[in-house]
Amino acid sequence: MDARKPSTATLDFAEVKLGKPVGSGRSGHTYSAQWRGQHVAAKVVDCSSAANNRGALAKDLLKEFHREEAVASELRHPNVVQFLGSAAAPPRYCLVFEFMDKGTLSSLIRAKKGPLDFFRLATEMAEGMNYLHSHSIMHRDLKSSNVLLDAQGTAKISDFGLSCVLELGRSADLTAETGTYGWMAPEVIRHEPYSTKADVYSYGVVLWELLAKDVPFRGQTPMQTAMAVAEQRMRPAMPRNTPPKIAELIEHCWNQDAARRPDFSAILQVLPYVKQSMSKTDYRNAGILYSA
Repeated sequence: MDARKPSTATLDFAEVKLGKPVGSGRSGHTYSAQWRGQHVAAKVVDCSSAANNRGALAKDLLKEFHREEAVASELRHPNVVQFLGSAAAPPRYCLVFEFMDKGTLSSLIRAKKGPLDFFRLATEMAEGMNYLHSHSIMHRDLKSSNVLLDAQGTAKISDFGLSCVLELGRSADLTAETGTYGWMAPEVIRHEPYSTKADVYSYGVVLWELLAKDVPFRGQTPMQTAMAVAEQRMRPAMPRNTPPKIAELIEHCWNQDAARRPDFSAILQVLPYVKQSMSKTDYRNAGILYSA
C-alpha cells in the first residue's frame, strides 16, 4: 500500500455475541452479531474444521483472513463496508463490520419486486471501486453478492478476501486466477497478466445483472462459462429493452481488450450523460426506477 499506519482494532472475541447466520463464503460464515451494544456483522473463520493432514487448507484460510483484515482496516469510504476490528480465539478468527440491514445487491436483484434505481446503484458502486483503485487495491471478486446495502439502500463494496494491494508497476505481473467465472475477465481466466481493468469487466457484468435481474450464463457449468468468455468472446445477452447508451457503457466495460475498458473515474464522468440520454419511456421499458 503506502506508508500509512495500519488502523486495525483488536477486539475481544468474547465480546462478539454471534446471532443467526446471514451469509457464507469461501472462508467462513457471516453472522448477525452484537458487539458492545452495537449491531454488527461478524465474519467467522474456523480453521479447526478445515485442517487436513498438513494443515494446508487451514493455513490458506488464515492467510485469506489476514489479507482481508489488512485491506479492510485501511479503508474508509461511504461506499465501502466499514471494518470495525478483528478478534482471535484460535482456531476461530473473526472480522467485524458494520451491519448492512438490506443484505446483498444480488438478493435485491433476484427478488424482482419492482424497478431498481440503476443510476444510483451504478454510481455508488463506481464510487467505491474508484476509491479502492485510487488506493492501489484490486478487488478481484466484484459481483452483486459482494455488494451490500445499508438501511437506506446505499450500495457498499464488501468482501476483500481475494483483494490485493498493487505495488508501483506490479499490475502487469498479476496472473493468478481469482474471482467467480461469470464475472471474471477473460485475461484472468486465461492466466494472462491483468490489471485493475479486470474489476471494470466485473462491474460491467453487475450492471447487466441490474437490467436482466438474472445471473450471467444461467444453466452453464463454470467450465462452460469460462470457455465462452475467454475463448468464444461471449457475453451475457443484453435484455431486449436496454437503452442504447447503457448497453454501450456495459459493452465498453466488458470489452475483450482490457486497454479499451474505461477506468472508474471515467465511468463516473460518463454515467450522468448516459442518464441524461434516457427518456421516461426508456426507464419504463428497461425496468429502471425513474429519477430526474
